[in-house]
This record gives sequence, structure tokens and C-alpha cells, in this order.
Amino acid sequence: MSQPSPFDAVLEDDTQRILQSALGPACTVMLYDDAGHPHELRALYGQPGVDVQPGQASAPVVNVSPALQLSCRDVQTALGRDLCARDRVTVRNRPYRILSVMDDGYGLLECRLLEAAHV
Repeated sequence: MSQPSPFDAVLEDDTQRILQSALGPACTVMLYDDAGHPHELRALYGQPGVDVQPGQASAPVVNVSPALQLSCRDVQTALGRDLCARDRVTVRNRPYRILSVMDDGYGLLECRLLEAAHV
């Protein structure tokens, strides 16, 4: 694996600061490995709803499933592998399954969630 550029290193440090800050937007989630063991991670959680940017002349985007942003590095450390659709998480005491995973290219995984009761 090649060394990260100075920009990538600063971006990773900033991301970790945001995720670890107790006063920031991040929350603690539980990610379960294949054996069912929980791993506590920090993540950014977005509930479903209408996302409208103030002052923008565009149609609102309706998100029908909640989203979770996790650090790629934290997931690799916890699971020892990539995140996939069979994985389970608990966010704010609600169980979810991973519906889809997309790498944002900057060290975060954007995950769409499905409530476990609906699986």
C-alpha cells in the first residue's frame, strides 16, 4: 500500500476528529461481525426525509432509507474485511441491515440502511 499524500493524511485526521468529537454530529453505532460480536464505532447518521438546501433552485431529494457514514479504516479494523449487505448495525437502539455500500473515495463508506424488522 502506498503512502498517503499530505492532503489525504490531513483529510483522514480531520475525518477522525469529526467522528470522535463528543460534541460533533457523530454517534456511536454497533457493528456486528460474522460471529455476532459487537464492535463500537463512531459514524454519521442521517434519517430518511426530504433534503432541501436553503436558497437552492432545485427539487428536493427524498431519502426513503436512513444513511450511515462509517470510516473505511474503522470497518476494516473491526471486521477484517469490507462491509457488505449481510452485515448488521445498531443505531440509536434500532437494528438495521446494510442495504448498499458506496465508498466516497475520501475514507468514508456511505451505507443505506434497512430496518432489520423489514428484512
